[in-house]
Amino acid sequence: MHGPMVNGIAPREAVERLKRFKEEFEVRSRKQEIYYLGEDLFGLPHQQYPKLEKTKQELGYLAQLYDLYVLVLETIKEWKDYLWTEVPQHVDDMRSQVEVFGNRCKKMPKQLREWPAYHELKKEIEDFSEALPLLV
Repeated sequence: MHGPMVNGIAPREAVERLKRFKEEFEVRSRKQEIYYLGEDLFGLPHQQYPKLEKTKQELGYLAQLYDLYVLVLETIKEWKDYLWTEVPQHVDDMRSQVEVFGNRCKKMPKQLREWPAYHELKKEIEDFSEALPLLV
């Protein structure tokens, strides 16, 4: 299996795999729509695709996790580029943004909380939250 849900892969690799699998899913989803229209045209019963529906749900969950993961990493990287003299004027914004990230992380579906990327994301948020008071 080479998808984004493989255990043991780095979250950054999973993000890349998720992009590829989303594209592949879109192709299969369009085919399903075409088949559905053909079934309507010929008066046939609609074929069910339970694996496709399950994949859609899983991709949605993973996108939710990895979109936040990428946003957190990019935001923290941007903050690390601030000059020390600029940090005090941005601390309040940083605090509120870290709080938003933490809340979004806590609201993740239960299924995602078992994934290593979730734990890495949570740790990244917590670590920055702990370091933030030291910056002022």
